[in-house]
Amino acid sequence: MNACLDSRVLVKLYYPEPESDRVERRLFLHQAQLLFTSLHALEICNAMNLKLFRSEISGG
Repeated sequence: MNACLDSRVLVKLYYPEPESDRVERRLFLHQAQLLFTSLHALEICNAMNLKLFRSEISGG
């Protein structure tokens, strides 16, 4: 099964957030292969930069 996820959901796979475990379990259960586009990459990069700006993560 292929899955095209919203970038907000993909961020949960890269950075622990509420619901991260649930997303991982569901993808594992369905053995989903993720479709990943250049737009996803841009949006995830922007989301992580926003977390850095908000001091939710460190830039170390």
